[in-house]
Amino acid sequence: ADYFVKKTKDMLLSMPIPLYTSYGSMTVNSGTVKNEGIEFEASYRFKVGEVNLGINGNASYVKNEVADLAGDDFVLTANYSDLGGPLQIMKPGYPMGSFYVYQWKGFDDKGANLYQKADGSLTTNPTSDDLVVKGQASPKWTVGWNNTVTWKNWTLNVFFNAATGYDRLNISRFMAGSMTGVSRFITLRDAYFKGWDHVANKADALYPSLTNTDNKSYANSDFWLEDASFIKLKNISLSYRIPRRVLKFASVQLSVSAQDLFTITRYKGMDPEVYTSYDGLDYGAYPIPRTITFGAKIRF
Repeated sequence: ADYFVKKTKDMLLSMPIPLYTSYGSMTVNSGTVKNEGIEFEASYRFKVGEVNLGINGNASYVKNEVADLAGDDFVLTANYSDLGGPLQIMKPGYPMGSFYVYQWKGFDDKGANLYQKADGSLTTNPTSDDLVVKGQASPKWTVGWNNTVTWKNWTLNVFFNAATGYDRLNISRFMAGSMTGVSRFITLRDAYFKGWDHVANKADALYPSLTNTDNKSYANSDFWLEDASFIKLKNISLSYRIPRRVLKFASVQLSVSAQDLFTITRYKGMDPEVYTSYDGLDYGAYPIPRTITFGAKIRF
């Protein structure tokens, strides 16, 4: 096992400047981030009859923390004016990529979203004073597990990877499930059929009323903040080697492999591994494609 501590200084930060300069902000080298963690790796090889097996695993834990912002109490980031403003925050004592969100607390008796205020009471109309720091964009734990099996001229390799302890703010789900934008259409099936207006038992409602004009939905709400933990079959490959003594003129290795064959996750987006311009935001991020590859290697 290896223990590590790394401090990164002079981060690039966007800092506000007076508007009379004709610019709203400038990029400066300022701030410190600390990464502390531990890495493990183990391998084991054994033989059962004519079958050779090899297992290799590794895991790492990282605690990420903003240590200093050159005297500032916080810096707001991921500022999308069409989504209501900043979605993330950098603040000493919290991880990089922390989210700045309202705390969703269910629905009122008319199907409007309820949010928790700073004093603990509930409201349908929160203010910026009610925003809290929550979650993180980078995994605390990452795990890799590789298995190799060989028998005669056959080789099978299976690789899994996993990550846990991090979140995604699912902006795509917000856009599809909320009455937002110019068209104000709902394109998420559950937001319609499992919404307040369409369920007989209101306790079963998963989404707010679409007809209540007092309802407010916010992209920077933890309603859309999801656990992005996952396990993936990242790669599986099978190969067969035809020796030179069989073909006489060369040895040939034929193979087939598949990448990202399946994912086990509770995340409701397309892929928990990807994000858009800011780490942790899924604003239509393109998923890692599933690919199947065939190969042939000829040695003369």
